[in-house]
Amino acid sequence: MRLAVLCVSNKDKNKFLFIKREKDPFTGYFGMPGGKIKKGETPDAAASRELMEESGISSTGNFLGKCYEKVVENGRVLFELEINFFHFIVDDNVDIKSSEEGFIDWMHLDAFEKEKIIPSDPLMINAFLNENKKELVSVISKIESDYFQKKFYEKKEAHEGCVFCDMLKNQVIRESENTYTILSKNYLLKGHCLVIPKKHYESILEVPEDILMELMREVKVVKRLLIEKFGAKGIDIRQNYRPFLDENKYKVDHIHFHLIPREFDDELYQKSMIHEKKVFKELTDEEVDEIRGLFKKELEGEKKQKPRVGFGVLLIRDDKVLLGKRGIDPSKSVFKLTECWCLPGGKFRFGESFLEGARREILEETGMKLKSIEVISANNDINEHAHFVSLGFVSQNFEGEPKVMEPEEIVEWKWFNLNDLPENLFFPSKKVLDCYKNKLFCMEDVKILKKKENVDEFIIIKQKPGVGVGVMILKEGKVLLGQRHEDYEVAGSALRGEGTWTMPGGKLEYGESFEQGAIREVEEETGIKIKNLKIISINNDKNEYAHFVTIGLFSDNFEGEAKVMEPDKIVEWKWFDLNDLPENMFFPSRKLINNYQQKLFYIEGE
Repeated sequence: MRLAVLCVSNKDKNKFLFIKREKDPFTGYFGMPGGKIKKGETPDAAASRELMEESGISSTGNFLGKCYEKVVENGRVLFELEINFFHFIVDDNVDIKSSEEGFIDWMHLDAFEKEKIIPSDPLMINAFLNENKKELVSVISKIESDYFQKKFYEKKEAHEGCVFCDMLKNQVIRESENTYTILSKNYLLKGHCLVIPKKHYESILEVPEDILMELMREVKVVKRLLIEKFGAKGIDIRQNYRPFLDENKYKVDHIHFHLIPREFDDELYQKSMIHEKKVFKELTDEEVDEIRGLFKKELEGEKKQKPRVGFGVLLIRDDKVLLGKRGIDPSKSVFKLTECWCLPGGKFRFGESFLEGARREILEETGMKLKSIEVISANNDINEHAHFVSLGFVSQNFEGEPKVMEPEEIVEWKWFNLNDLPENLFFPSKKVLDCYKNKLFCMEDVKILKKKENVDEFIIIKQKPGVGVGVMILKEGKVLLGQRHEDYEVAGSALRGEGTWTMPGGKLEYGESFEQGAIREVEEETGIKIKNLKIISINNDKNEYAHFVTIGLFSDNFEGEAKVMEPDKIVEWKWFDLNDLPENMFFPSRKLINNYQQKLFYIEGE
């Protein structure tokens, strides 16, 4: 992710700060200051840093919008950028100094009749500053050492002239919240389907993570339907990206996934694919080394993102709660939030009980000794940097006075009246406090930003507790249970439980709410569509194989009948009377039912 800094003179609104670039890309071209956002850095902090490094000016600016830009040369994409655009108003009499990035000076746009300027910069300045646009798309063509603007437009829900955005509803054969599935008007083989987002995106890099996840889920469902209902023997799944070609009836610049039913020796193989064999080449060691070198940084840093499990502890004394003020270093917080007030707490370690984790963190952070806790809440905390399922504990049973034990993280501890809390509360701590004051188990999921954009900031190295969801579906006093496959390697559960009866459920995916994860898992496993859900429990499920914090959800409002959708995992679904349950139940499911029957969202010691 990159950023551009627009510095406008406070005396002349048509006077801007430009730098003549000495490095690639755009060597020899004038452009706005800016550069890369460093790992762990917020965009606004990065904008101020880049301005200081390239001009010597110290200032803060306002975020105006984003531009998705790609540069192509001879039909090949050289690079793609997501540019955050910041606006600074600065005194043009302040001293400026050039850097190794290039010569910098105040200039009017009409000066570029003689000088070269990055072609999208004047367009972005006008669109963001004068037309109040929020999202733009730019395509630049490079010819030898020169750059020319090829496309520039506002990113909208519907893109003018796009055949998918203007598509008629009668073309739709399946629909989800953010996607359509249609039959391809120009098809390769009968049954050729397209899965498309409702909003216009040209590149997969533009698609928000939550919508991309939904697209992939739909591709999976449509593939299954084509095999089960249409009778396909196989499926080709394709996503083509060819910005160097102009749009035509066979090429639409609205991202879409092809699903093509295949048969042995079908027409497509006979007429086309059989000839591709002549094009295939054998990979050499030199080519492996070359490409591995290009991807080395990403391969070393990229790990699969999963939600983590954390907690905050309300220490109550004389109607006051203990809060700590975070320092100014964003690297000390996975959420990258600084100078806000938070509850003591942290992350669970693998194998810890709730009390063990709380005692350890309280002692490490405050020097106090915690004797007991009560579980009061579970919340889904997400921003652009991290995703945590955060448990809330409360205790009035502790010893000692708070001390600053980790000054690089917490600079001060202070007791606050529960009715007079500071405004700048750490958002997960605020949710725990709101749950406590309103006697709620879970606040409505609040996402500071929709999704994490870079997956290499939070690397999973140590074994850590995972987050799961279990869904209790009730019909006429009976609960739905499925029998796991007897072979644990086939059943695919981290907690094992081969041959046992279990509720539908599974792992929470990065960025999902509890409800989204539950709805997805139930439909994938049973074909049932859940309408309403409520959270009824939280449990700490661990054995010698795995450790999960499991969120229990309940529904008696749904559509459809249970079907075996994943026979390699669940061999049978069956309704059981709550008073006549099978003996060999999966232990997390048994605990969830105990929570429901005893009307307790957490049962200590289970």
